[in-house]
Amino acid sequence: KGKCIDISSEGKGIVKASNMVIMVDNLLLGEEADIQITYKRAGIFHGKIKKLYTKSPDRITPKCPISSACGGCTFQNASYKYELEYKKKKVEDAFKKIAHINYPINDVIGMEVPEHYRNKIQVPFQMSGKNVIYGFYRQNTHKIIQVDDSAVGIEGTSIYLNYGEEISMENLLYGLMLASGNDCAMAIACHVGGDGGSES
Repeated sequence: KGKCIDISSEGKGIVKASNMVIMVDNLLLGEEADIQITYKRAGIFHGKIKKLYTKSPDRITPKCPISSACGGCTFQNASYKYELEYKKKKVEDAFKKIAHINYPINDVIGMEVPEHYRNKIQVPFQMSGKNVIYGFYRQNTHKIIQVDDSAVGIEGTSIYLNYGEEISMENLLYGLMLASGNDCAMAIACHVGGDGGSES
């Protein structure tokens, strides 16, 4: 059992227990939880919440149903006020710990609507047997989480398809930023060639 005493630069909860420093996914400041260690890197342990005992008043239900698996939106489980306070503290810590300057930092000016602001998303494609699948990477992996009908049209993105909608390959290539070094080329070739996907 450990208590979150700070937040890392990646937005993870920092817990100190039994002479260990543990970075915990989705743990908010002040929360207490049983923690399962998942791996160790550079002397730092990383873990996940096994059982949550004390909930922060800033904890909310994520709007996106795949956010806990995807890991693309760090503060989906926290209020927007919490996120803005974290960003202010991150700048304060940079001045104090790196520049060794005590300089007053103004509050962060937030958005009126903190969604619908992305102008680009990265959607990886992979082959699954003879089928082309797409979605978002599971956190710290190259495993794709498929975006099903329950997650289609999530607020915060500006490029997405409605369930059952088709899109031309020309518009797909224009709208998506495709990363190199994965199975994008194969997926596109199979799609255009009619092997593993229908032309649209």
